[in-house]
Amino acid sequence: LAQQCGVPLVLFRVVEVLPLTFVDPMSMAGGNYQAILDGLEQAARDYLHHVAMTLRRNGFPVEIVTPMGGPAGEIVRYAHDHPGSLVVMATHGRSGVTEVVLGSVAREVVQQGNTPTLVVRPPAAVLESK
Repeated sequence: LAQQCGVPLVLFRVVEVLPLTFVDPMSMAGGNYQAILDGLEQAARDYLHHVAMTLRRNGFPVEIVTPMGGPAGEIVRYAHDHPGSLVVMATHGRSGVTEVVLGSVAREVVQQGNTPTLVVRPPAAVLESK
């Protein structure tokens, strides 16, 4: 679809800082907290660069974005700031109690977003390898 429309793919991975808020910041030196955030951001960039290399070899123009924040909010914000976007997301397909407890980023993006959103479920082989 991106090739046919002549638009770049934007690989987007949010560095979610929420789990770190449960750590007592008084027991950590300020540098340690920042080092953790920097490491998470670098890991997100490294992962996306790896994926982007494969896509670029196949002729796709690719951009990489790694904001910090809540996943759904950052995806919605990016789509809002880039009118005409199509958000394509993979989902874990959680339902029931698991979905209620863990939430659903895809559901939040669809409900809060102002852009078309395509939600796909990865093949079982991809889910099993994680």
